[in-house]
Amino acid sequence: MIASADIVGAVKRHTPPALYPLARKIYRAVVAPLECWTIDVADRLLHRTYDGRVLPPALLRFKVRGSPSGEHFSSIGRQCADDIATALDAIGRPLATFRRVLDFGCGCGGALLWLRDLAPQAELHGTDIDASAIAWCRANLPYASFGTNAARPPLSYGDAQFDLVYAISVFTHLDADFERTWLAELRRVLQPNGVALVTLHGPNSWNEMPAADQATLARDGFVFITNDASRGLFPAWYQTAFHSQAYVERTYAEFFDVVAYRPRTMNGHQDVVLLRRRAD
Repeated sequence: MIASADIVGAVKRHTPPALYPLARKIYRAVVAPLECWTIDVADRLLHRTYDGRVLPPALLRFKVRGSPSGEHFSSIGRQCADDIATALDAIGRPLATFRRVLDFGCGCGGALLWLRDLAPQAELHGTDIDASAIAWCRANLPYASFGTNAARPPLSYGDAQFDLVYAISVFTHLDADFERTWLAELRRVLQPNGVALVTLHGPNSWNEMPAADQATLARDGFVFITNDASRGLFPAWYQTAFHSQAYVERTYAEFFDVVAYRPRTMNGHQDVVLLRRRAD
C-alpha cells in the first residue's frame, strides 16, 4: 500500500506551489479518509495487531501522527513512553516513583498504550479536547481513566491531584496567552514537588519557518505561526509555536521551577522541559 508520505511527496513534486493549499484540502478531504478506510478494513480482515496491541482507527492515528500507518503510530508511541522515562531518570525522579499520572492532550492514547508497561504502579489518567479520541480510549484502554477538556481551563481534576503531568506536542501548538493559561492550570492539578514534563519545538526546529518568523523568534524567544494546514482536523487556535530555551527558562519560571531543558529528546525531534511545582 502507498504510504501517506509517498502521496504527499508526489503531490509536492508535481503541484505548483501556488496550488499547495488546494492540494492539501483535497488530500485531507478525499485521499486521507479513503486511505484510512482501506487500512481499517485490512486491519479487521487480517485481525492485525501491532506489538500485541489493538490500535485506534486509522483516521484517529492520522489526526495525531499525520499518518494512518499502524506501525508508525505504534513505534512513535513506544518511543515517547521510553523518552518520558529517560527524562525522569535524568532528574532523579524515576517513573516508578509516581503514583498518579495525567497525560494532558492524550489524543487516542499514543503514549499511554505503552506507559502502562513502564508504570504498572501508577493510576493513569488522560484528557483531550477530541471527544472521538477519548471515546475510543474509554472503550479500549480500561487500565486508565479518561475525560474531555475545553480549549481553556479548568480541567475536571482536583487541586494537587497528580504527582506527574506530561504533555507531548501540546505546547507546540498554543499561542503565548493559551500557554500561560495552561501552565497555571497544570500547576494547580500538580502536588507540591510534583513534576510536569512538556515538549516544545526548540532551536533545532527553527529551519522549518520563514525568515521573518525566524527573526521574530530570535528577537522575542517565541513565535506563533498560523496557516490553514490543520483546518478541518483541529480548532483554528491550534497552530504551531516555537520557543527558545531562554524564553522557556524565563517565562515558565513564573509558574514552576525549571529543572531541566533537554533538546531533541522526545522522539529525536521535540525538546523536553522538566518542571517542578514549588512546595508553596
